[in-house]
Amino acid sequence: MSQHQRAISEGSVYHATSRGVAQQSIFEDDTDRRYMLELLSDSSHKYRVEIYAWCFMSNHVHLLLHAPIQDISLFMNSVLSRYAKRFNTRHARSGHLFQDRFYSTPIDSDEYLLVAVRYIHFNPIGIGVHNLAEYQWSSYREYLGSPGLCSPRFVLSVFGGLTGFLDFHAAPNNDQMMYSRAFEGDASRNSQSDDFLIAYAKSLLGIEHISVIAQSSTDDRDRMLCILKSRLTIRQIARITGLGRNIIQRARNESITPGVFDSSGAEFCDE
Repeated sequence: MSQHQRAISEGSVYHATSRGVAQQSIFEDDTDRRYMLELLSDSSHKYRVEIYAWCFMSNHVHLLLHAPIQDISLFMNSVLSRYAKRFNTRHARSGHLFQDRFYSTPIDSDEYLLVAVRYIHFNPIGIGVHNLAEYQWSSYREYLGSPGLCSPRFVLSVFGGLTGFLDFHAAPNNDQMMYSRAFEGDASRNSQSDDFLIAYAKSLLGIEHISVIAQSSTDDRDRMLCILKSRLTIRQIARITGLGRNIIQRARNESITPGVFDSSGAEFCDE
C-alpha cells in the first residue's frame, strides 16, 4: 500500500505522535519509560533532531521536534523499532507494537507552536493529573528548570519567557482564545486560519486527512465532531470539514470525553 507524502513545515518543526497498535499499552513500567527517554536522547544527537517538548502516556507518545522531515523520519523509525524490539523481548510478546507509521503535523506559525506545546503538556489532565509539575513523564518540568531531554530555550523565547509560558498554560480555554486572537479577527488571514484549524483538528483526532471525518460511519463521525465541538465553534468545524451545521449541531455521544478518540476507534487519554 502506498503511503501519503508527509506535509512539510517551512520552519522544520513537527508535532509527532505514535500510538500502540489496537490501543495497546506501550509502557508497562518506568523501566520502559526510562529506556524510551534514553533512545530519544541518543537518537536526537545521532540524527540532529532537536526536541522541543514531549509527553508519554500509557499507549501513545507526543513529541515536538525540530529538524528536516527526512531526519525526523530516520529518528522516529530508529527509536520506535529499537524500542519495540526491546519491549517485545522484555515482556515476552511478538508482533507490531506501534500502530502504522508515526503521524506528523507541521507547525508553521508561532501561534500554533504555543498551542502545540500546551497541548502536549496537557495530556496528563485526561488521566486525573491536576498539577502538571507533578507529572514525571513530560517536558513540563524541564521548562521550569529541571534538566532533561528537551531544548526549551527557543520555545520560551516565543512565549516571552517563563512567565509567559506559565500564564499560557494556566489560562482557561486558551486554545480557543488563541484562535480568535491570531486568526478569526483578521479577514486577510482566512486561508492561514483554515490551515491552522485543519492541522489542529487532525492532531486532536489523530487522523492524517480531514476528509476522514465526513467519510466515517455516523457513530464515528459524531464522536469526532463532539471532540471538535469541545475546542472549536460550529462555524469553524463546518468550514474545515464541509459538513452542514445541522449535522454538527446534532452530533451527540455521551460515552466519550473530549480528546479521547483516534481514527481507528481507539480511545486514549489525549492530547
